[in-house]
Amino acid sequence: MSRKLAPLIAMAMLFLLAACSSSKEESATEQLETMEFSIDETLLGTSVSYVSPALVFRPPLDWLPVDEARSRPLLERFGSGDGPLRLAPAAIFLDSLSGCVLVVSGWESDSTRWDAVTQLQQSILEERLAGRELLFNRFLLNEHRCMQSIVRDSVMTNYKLLLDFGAQLDYLVPLQVHEDQVERVESSIGTLKTVPSH
Repeated sequence: MSRKLAPLIAMAMLFLLAACSSSKEESATEQLETMEFSIDETLLGTSVSYVSPALVFRPPLDWLPVDEARSRPLLERFGSGDGPLRLAPAAIFLDSLSGCVLVVSGWESDSTRWDAVTQLQQSILEERLAGRELLFNRFLLNEHRCMQSIVRDSVMTNYKLLLDFGAQLDYLVPLQVHEDQVERVESSIGTLKTVPSH
């Protein structure tokens, strides 16, 4: 693994680890509005799909998949095998010029209630990432329930998308390239959907 890649991936995994905990909370059922993201086809790469999580989407343009030989040791190291919200990182995408990173994960929870799962993740992030700017929003995305957590610090913004079909995506964008990359991220988010069952 290159010296340039390692610190970027390490930063991404710190944000991932913040989403794992042993606490649990419930909240009232909430009504969700549909959110539509503007999709600019010229800012997107080719479509990719995964079996676990059952996900299909288009990554931002020039955010390329990191080959398995380099990504697998990190993905295995930073997966969460216990606790009520468990993450299983599945793939990493990297734009080596801008320093942007995308981590695709699957997730499982002890709770079958979506509102409980999202409240749990929000509580975990508020506890683990105290001192960072945190914004939370819950909505329907391509007919799927989604919680978006935006985490900002002095170095990077993380757009974290938790989807009700067992997928989580973390788009990590360094602040110095945020203005150039945010439309790519928004376009990619607009393409997120589950793989149709046959």
